[in-house]
Amino acid sequence: MASYHERIGHSTSTQAEYRALIKGMVLSTKYSSGYIVCFSDSELIVNQMNREWKVKDEKLKLLWAQVVEIEKKFESVRYIYLPRTDPRIVAVNALANKALDEHPDPS
Repeated sequence: MASYHERIGHSTSTQAEYRALIKGMVLSTKYSSGYIVCFSDSELIVNQMNREWKVKDEKLKLLWAQVVEIEKKFESVRYIYLPRTDPRIVAVNALANKALDEHPDPS
């Protein structure tokens, strides 16, 4: 399994989650054009990407649209919510913290 981490700068937590989803999907195109599953501890993003909830925030609409565009590179994309205690989410949060530790905020 591959992993990746980087500091993305200042944003809301939901914007950061969307940007991480975008990066993960772009990186996934190197390995597959078939079926991918995206796990997240953000119920908001999972429900928005599953088209169960509307995207009301204008900035999030732009990010949502980017994800929808990337979806076209795959045969199928599935979004699944996992609680923060799930080992896969714990591992992802550890990567996020590693990125923050390795690249401190310059301000």
